[in-house]
Amino acid sequence: MTKVLNILLIGIGLGCLCGPTVLAQDGSIPTKGDTTRIWGLRDVVEYALDNNVQLQAGAIEVENKDIALKTTQFSRLPNLYGSIGEDMNFGRSQNREGVTEDQSSYNTSISAGTSIPVFEGFKINRQAKADKFSLEAARLELEQSRQDLSLQIVGYYLQVIYNREALRIAYDQVEINRKLVDNTRKMVDGGTKTASELYNAMSSLATSESNLVTARNSCTTSMLDLVQAINYPDYHGFELETPTADEMLLEAMFQLTPADSIYEDYLSRRPGILAAESKVKMAERNVKVAQSAYWPSIRLGVSYGTGYYATPQSSVERGSFFTQLGYNGQVVIGATMSIPIFNRMATVNSVRTARNNVRTQELSLRQNRLDAIKEVQTAFVNASTALGKYEAGLKSEDAARKAFEFEQKKYESGRSTAYQFDEMRQKHAQAELELVQAKYNFIFRVKILDFYKGNPLY
Repeated sequence: MTKVLNILLIGIGLGCLCGPTVLAQDGSIPTKGDTTRIWGLRDVVEYALDNNVQLQAGAIEVENKDIALKTTQFSRLPNLYGSIGEDMNFGRSQNREGVTEDQSSYNTSISAGTSIPVFEGFKINRQAKADKFSLEAARLELEQSRQDLSLQIVGYYLQVIYNREALRIAYDQVEINRKLVDNTRKMVDGGTKTASELYNAMSSLATSESNLVTARNSCTTSMLDLVQAINYPDYHGFELETPTADEMLLEAMFQLTPADSIYEDYLSRRPGILAAESKVKMAERNVKVAQSAYWPSIRLGVSYGTGYYATPQSSVERGSFFTQLGYNGQVVIGATMSIPIFNRMATVNSVRTARNNVRTQELSLRQNRLDAIKEVQTAFVNASTALGKYEAGLKSEDAARKAFEFEQKKYESGRSTAYQFDEMRQKHAQAELELVQAKYNFIFRVKILDFYKGNPLY
C-alpha cells in the first residue's frame, strides 16, 4: 500500500505540471481557437438530470400527487351549484293549483344551492394524511431516480476516460512498431537481419494500426453513449474535460470505507427506503379511510328556488316574468344523515384489502432495506477487489515494462528477433491496458461506495 501511494504522489506531481487534458470525441485535442464548450463531470451529470425524460415524467407524477392532496383538502369546503329549467307542455297539463286542464303551459324554474359536508366519518382528514404520505413517497422516488441516473452517468464518464487512455496506449504501440519497422529495414539493408524479420515487423505494425482503429472506435462509441445518456442533441459539438487520473485515484484510496460503518447511516438516508416507509404510512392511513365507511355521514344543504308559470290564457293574469320570480321564491334548509346498514360486505372487503396492502408495503420496505445492505456490501467487496487488481496490475505492468525494455536493447544489439521483440511489446501493452482498466474500475467502485456514505459524486 505504501509503495502504491508513493507512486501516486509522484504521478500527481507530474499531473499538476501537465494539468487536465481536454479531448474530443475521437480522442483528439481541440485547437486553442476552438470555442466549443468543455464539459466536466458536474456539467454532464447536471445536464442529464435536467433533460432526462423519465425524471421529467417523475416530476409530473409528483405534481399529480400534490394536486390529489389539494383536491382532498378542498373537499372540506361547501360546494355551490345553480340550475335553470324551462318546460313547455302541450295539450293537457297541470295548472298552478295542480288541476289538470286541457291547456298548454310554460314553466320556468331557477334554483341555486350549497352543500356542506359536516361529518364524513373522519374520511377527509384521513384521506388527506394518506395523500401527504403518497406525495412524499413520490418525491423520494424521484430523488432515488436522480441518484441512480447520476451513478450511471459517472460510469459512462469514466468509461470515456478509460477508452481515451486505451487510445493513447494504442498510439504509443503504433509509434513503437513504426520505429521497429524503420530499424529492421536499416538492419536488413546492413545485412544483420533477414527480410522475413522485416515482414514480421510490418505485420506487427499493421496489427497495431488495426488496434488503433478499434481503440478510436471504442473512444467514439463511449462518447456517443455518454452523449445519448444525457440526451444532448449535438454529438459533434461535445468536448469532454478529462481530470487528472492520479488525483482521482489517490482520493479514492483514502475514501475506501468498510461496509459496516456505512449501513445505518445509509439506510436512514436512502430515498428508496424513505419512500417505502412513506408508502407503509400511506397504506395504514388508507385502512382508516376504508373504515370511515362504517360511520354515518351528515351533510347540510341550503337552496333557493323560484319559477315562472304561464298558460296562453292566463299569462297576463298571473303577472309578468320578473314579478312571478319575485313572489314565487323559496329558501330550503335541510340536513341529511346517511347511516350505513348493509352494503353487501363492500366496506368489510375494502378494509381487508387495505390491510393487505399494508402488509405488501411492509414487505416492500423490508426488501428495500435488504437490497440496500446488499448494495453496500457488494460495493465494498467490489472496491476492495478492484484495489487488489490495481496493485497487482502495478506489479505486472512494472515487470512487463522492464522485460520489454530489456528485449528492446537486445533487439537493437542484434541479439533478438523482431518476433521476440513484438511479443514483449504486446505483453507490455496488455499489462498497461489492464492496469488502466483496473485503475478506473477502482475509481468507479470507490465513488459508488463514497456515494453511499452521503458524499457528492463530484
